[in-house]
Amino acid sequence: MREFDALCPPPVREFSAADIKHLREGLKFSQPVFARHLHTTASTVRKWEQGETHPSGPALKLLNVIADKGLQAIL
Repeated sequence: MREFDALCPPPVREFSAADIKHLREGLKFSQPVFARHLHTTASTVRKWEQGETHPSGPALKLLNVIADKGLQAIL
């Protein structure tokens, strides 16, 4: 069982609307530019930042990578 646990990826942390906005502003990106880097739309980023929806799947993973390792990790 230990071997199995070691192979499982760590859980992906959730981001609040404020966290996403803070991350984007820290990069000095507009919503459209940030959206392009995440392969999504500016409308989706706006909805995340306003708390209307929440990122999931690949977008959430990309946010985690950017927060942990910086934008260069995904370029």
